[in-house]
Amino acid sequence: MNVKVIDTIYKECSKSNKKFYSSMITNWLLFDESVARKAFYTWNLKRVQIAIDGTEQVYNKTKKYIYYIGNPYYTVLDNIKLLIDQGIHVLVSLWVNELSGESLMELVDVLTDRFGKSERFSVMCAAIHEKNAGKEFR
Repeated sequence: MNVKVIDTIYKECSKSNKKFYSSMITNWLLFDESVARKAFYTWNLKRVQIAIDGTEQVYNKTKKYIYYIGNPYYTVLDNIKLLIDQGIHVLVSLWVNELSGESLMELVDVLTDRFGKSERFSVMCAAIHEKNAGKEFR
């Protein structure tokens, strides 16, 4: 996430005096409330797609963030709420493979409990194939 580059793109788009909006695909881990506000009000961000690989244990193990302090899974969930509260639609992508199915079913319950009543929240599932999938999540 490079805020300076996105600011530059926004400034160039603004020079055209045409209305525009933006969308983004991200893990949304590095965002905070000020960036969420900027994304909505300055960048005209309307929609964000975020991939979540499973529940806390699966997500954190899959992502393996080595320089992040805290719990990335809960940070992403909290940041989804920040986005929704700013008026940005969030689409969560659940990538289904032979190892993630059960975890994703649990995740759907978590997401439904936290965001299911919001009109700015949706979930998409898609099957993916991992040729060399390990057995570490079984």
